[in-house]
Amino acid sequence: MARGNLSRAPTTSSLLAGGQEGFSYTPMPGVAAPRGVDLNLDGFDLSEARKDQQAAPAFATGSAFFRSLDGDGKAFNKEDACLLKNLFNPVLSDRRTDGDLFMPPDASPEYLEKLRTLIKEEREAFEKRKEQFLSPSFQKGAPGPLFPSDWVPAHELTNGQPAGARELHAREDYGTRMERMLKTATPVFDKAAEDGTKFRIYEVGSLEVRTIQEHDGDEQIGVVFSTRAPRSQRLANGDSEKQDAVIVRATQFVEGTLLQAKDAKRPPADVRFYVVLETSEDDCYLTEKIGDHATWVRNPHDLEARNSYAKATRSVDCANLGISLLDVKKLREEELGRPGRSSAERARYAEDVYSIVLPAWQRSWSMLLEKETLAVEQLGLEALWAQERGSGEAVDLSWGDLDEAQHELARSLGFDEASWGQKVCWVRREKRWGQLTTAEQQAARELGVSSAAAWDGASRQQLQEVGSAWRKSWSQLTEAERAAAKVLGVAGAGAWDTARWSLGGAWQRHWAELTDAERKAAEELGVPDADAWDRRSARVWRQGWQDLPAEERAAASRIGFDRDCWARFA
Repeated sequence: MARGNLSRAPTTSSLLAGGQEGFSYTPMPGVAAPRGVDLNLDGFDLSEARKDQQAAPAFATGSAFFRSLDGDGKAFNKEDACLLKNLFNPVLSDRRTDGDLFMPPDASPEYLEKLRTLIKEEREAFEKRKEQFLSPSFQKGAPGPLFPSDWVPAHELTNGQPAGARELHAREDYGTRMERMLKTATPVFDKAAEDGTKFRIYEVGSLEVRTIQEHDGDEQIGVVFSTRAPRSQRLANGDSEKQDAVIVRATQFVEGTLLQAKDAKRPPADVRFYVVLETSEDDCYLTEKIGDHATWVRNPHDLEARNSYAKATRSVDCANLGISLLDVKKLREEELGRPGRSSAERARYAEDVYSIVLPAWQRSWSMLLEKETLAVEQLGLEALWAQERGSGEAVDLSWGDLDEAQHELARSLGFDEASWGQKVCWVRREKRWGQLTTAEQQAARELGVSSAAAWDGASRQQLQEVGSAWRKSWSQLTEAERAAAKVLGVAGAGAWDTARWSLGGAWQRHWAELTDAERKAAEELGVPDADAWDRRSARVWRQGWQDLPAEERAAASRIGFDRDCWARFA
């Protein structure tokens, strides 16, 4: 409509002539006056029908439009169908709610071309987002201006680490291998854009998988990164194996290989157990028993992919223990001459390898390294393994009483202040009531425990129920109670206040030391011999306390187990 100035009409006649009431329209200078519909048909040739070259194709109206668009789309040509699907993205447009009242857009070529230009600009913006998201520079904690502002977290740290702290290396060979993993993995980053496109990041071990899923499409893997440099790059940097490299982390895996995948309900035909050792030199070593041989592979090229399919059963940080590759390889060399192809043998080997990197106080005496046995002897801690009173003075010392040299020895065995208080200063608790000396039994009575029924296998909580002294802190004990505690091996507040422990119990002794009744209870657990007991090779040790059936839990209780003891032993 042309612009004009509104002014009061001077006469009534002019108003009537113009068909207006109270106002007349005065055109602005230089602007054409508006014109109405020309009803003169003399200028049209109606003798024959002609096809208008500018006529636009007609779209269906109402719900039929969207039924056709969301269906096979045969009512539209391919280009128009793509345009209209982007235009009426259900995440951005609510026009589907109009139902039968819906009117499609102008189908003229000029208008459709304008729409294509706008959609093209939006697509270019999406491609820029996609390129940035799939690049190593993308950070979960700082997505950047290309992404919605609400993607930025309120805190600066993501998962306890500064955003962008990891160096990433693209692994193009892993793309298709990760598809099965996505079915069970949980993303650590899951955001949606305005158009409904979902951007996700999964982290599996040292792998980072990034996927994109458009609102009407399937989730697609865009890129796979690894925090470890490719082997070719490491070799180019003069990479070589160092036998004295310290193991900083160990992870035990179990892997099921379905040789017959037709029936998904059938158990795996072959179960493999392996351990991955990470070193201070940023190397990874995989070792497992296959047949009569124990493999040892440094930086296997498919390690991340294999780990993504397997299940990590447990993992431990062990940098402070000083366990070297050479220490573990000695066990492998011993295994080379040991026959055994069964699944139990493979599991036992993985258990033994993993046990080497556990704190020494969590291992049996036979699994200690030579340097660890020397440290045990210097600290006088033989009683922890021999189940008898130690002769060294360190047994009756609290953590604070140790000198620097003793602290260093204790740390090499995996002790810290808490574990020292729980394990060392309660050596005498490992004796059953009948094994206590007269003085020790008198000290126990002073603390409220006067019989084998109350002492043998009792937890700290159970002792608190029978003796008031056990409910006190060290500072609240009387002089007589403190003296009694020292007779039982408690040196001070550090041991008394922080100890969480269980008295006695067959689980603290070797198979040869068990009574007939205790061995019978062990057999009910599926532990029939010394190997299954001392080396923890029985299946039951790989179950949690909560997973045990009632009858097995009852048998475990007769041996002296409770939930805490089970977790430490198994």
